[in-house]
Amino acid sequence: MPPKQRIASSKGILGVPRRAKDQILIFSRHAEELPSSDESDDGDYSPKDYTAETLARQKQQQHITNKTNQQSKRKQKNVDVADLDDESFLGFIGEKSNKKHKTIERKNAEKGDGHDNVSVNTAWSDAIPTEVLLLIFHYCVSTQGAMPLLGRLARVCRRWNAVCREPSLWRKLDLSHFGKYTISGDSLIQKLCGRGVMSGVEELLLDGWVRLTDKGVEMLVKQCSSLKTLSLSNCEKVTYKSAVMIAGCCQQLRSIDLSSTKVDQRGIKALLIGLKNVIEEILLRYCKNIKGPIGMNLLQDDKYPKLTLLDLSGNFVRNFHIEKLQVACPRLKQLQLGNMCLQTATAKLVQKESSKGFPDLEFFSIASSGQTAVLINDDFVHRMLSSSNHLKVLDLRGCSRITATAIDTLCASSLESLYLGSTDASLVLVQTAMTKWCTSLRALDLSGNTAVNDDCLSLFSWLECDELTSLDLSTTAVTCSGLRPILAKYLHTIPRSVSREFGVNSLTHGCVSQNSIQSAINNLVSRNVFLGCPKLNELNLTSCRGIDRGFKQKHIGHGNLKRLLGNIMSNQKQG
Repeated sequence: MPPKQRIASSKGILGVPRRAKDQILIFSRHAEELPSSDESDDGDYSPKDYTAETLARQKQQQHITNKTNQQSKRKQKNVDVADLDDESFLGFIGEKSNKKHKTIERKNAEKGDGHDNVSVNTAWSDAIPTEVLLLIFHYCVSTQGAMPLLGRLARVCRRWNAVCREPSLWRKLDLSHFGKYTISGDSLIQKLCGRGVMSGVEELLLDGWVRLTDKGVEMLVKQCSSLKTLSLSNCEKVTYKSAVMIAGCCQQLRSIDLSSTKVDQRGIKALLIGLKNVIEEILLRYCKNIKGPIGMNLLQDDKYPKLTLLDLSGNFVRNFHIEKLQVACPRLKQLQLGNMCLQTATAKLVQKESSKGFPDLEFFSIASSGQTAVLINDDFVHRMLSSSNHLKVLDLRGCSRITATAIDTLCASSLESLYLGSTDASLVLVQTAMTKWCTSLRALDLSGNTAVNDDCLSLFSWLECDELTSLDLSTTAVTCSGLRPILAKYLHTIPRSVSREFGVNSLTHGCVSQNSIQSAINNLVSRNVFLGCPKLNELNLTSCRGIDRGFKQKHIGHGNLKRLLGNIMSNQKQG
């Protein structure tokens, strides 16, 4: 007897209408038949056309959509470049930025629907006093810089636009990061000057603006009469005319950087004459047009009572009279004369005795390479630094004629950084320097000296460089076994730290066993990494042929140095 047919129900268990396509047919033999999907009887039905032409059209449309998305992402990534090309970004201070708000106000006024028109400025920001808003802007400018931050804030509303005009927000303007864009040139300077915000600028940085010319500098100095710091380094189109205009318009200028520009002796002469009583910092690195004795004679023959920083590195200045420069710049604190073929003039005994030297000098660099270091010897260093008691940084890299005598005659007692790379430094020179400044040295560079070997490193076993944080031994003749007295020669020389731990009398009378001393040294090594240098944080061992493979690198950090020490000790035990 055939089974009874199930009565079709239009509703489910919970009274919800069920749809045939959502049912699961477990027993297909007795299940209800699904309604046919053929809707050909429907007048509105039109079958989909899946021809090759339609598929190709859809594929092309998808390709265009993907390309559009990629372009939008690229525009969002380079939003700064897009903003720079936008006129509204550069014209943020003025009536153009308020055009949008005026349009909205006009539309609200034309509505006339019986309701009070709400002004655009009536917003949450109106509850903030102007003084507080100005403090917030000051904080943002101090952390992010004036540009492009103020340009974007000024486009929010008219009140913010008015606050962004405050001259105190524009005292420091760093536009160096715009130098890589094509818009960085005279046109951008003209737009900035046209908005009236440059009058309060005191510090202006335009490093790397290769498209900036003398015309742009002229517009700047006319607007920024209160400039105190101006940096135009790597502005390749700036010539002596800019220096003449700067000296004439910026009478309050304290610091100027014209490195890698086309400034020549005429520009230097105008700056030194016009600003000799106020100038404090002059940077003229690698100005190839500075040739001859004119600029150096002006520095040596006149007096500059406030000059504290002078950088003439990489220039073709040869005639150099040390004692005259010391008289002309008595308050000099930083002097850089690297890569210069200096030919020092001979001085009479009376001039040497009457010269007071550079008593305030803290940074001195004579780093040279090749033929530029031929004329730099012990007498040159002694005449330059005879009275520099406060010297902190001494850079003698490449000066191969410097000996231990020059180091020994220096009167500086608290030198912090000593650079002796590629100086053919001998054991005597290194020993003299470390003995003189072992308690104050923080950075020591011995790179490029093949004479620096394990004997030099043995100095760390009896000299405690408590403040040394950086040691450069790249391209030297040190070996892994020689690094151990930087770990201490504990089998031959007992370190001071161990002596303090056990007591000198106990060690002298043999009351402490060798195993106890060994264990104490191991404990100290694990705590301090290097016994003679407890604060060492950076060790450079690149290109050291005597160092095992895997260790020839720059080790930075306490953890890496401790790991290096463990690997060296384990390798030596296995050997």
